[in-house]
Amino acid sequence: MTVSVASPSTPMSQRKFTVSSPLLLGLYSVVPFSILLVAVDQLFLSGILRDHYLPSNPAALIWWAIIFNFPHIISSMVTLADAEYLAFYKNRFTKAL
Repeated sequence: MTVSVASPSTPMSQRKFTVSSPLLLGLYSVVPFSILLVAVDQLFLSGILRDHYLPSNPAALIWWAIIFNFPHIISSMVTLADAEYLAFYKNRFTKAL
């Protein structure tokens, strides 16, 4: 992702963000790969991959929560800490609290 900004004080609404298409396609390629892997496991391997390599209780995947959920929490906090965002939603925040 590239950011072209005139200066650091430029409001978020005037900043231009671009995402590389190959990068985005690479990130989303995990979805069809995962579907293919599940199909191969069910059709040809009788669920061996699922039974031997995945825990029966999803709570055992604590690393999953750390790796995939924690960055979302941090990015949300950073987004909420933006001065322009806080100024725009100040009334709504105060009513909610």
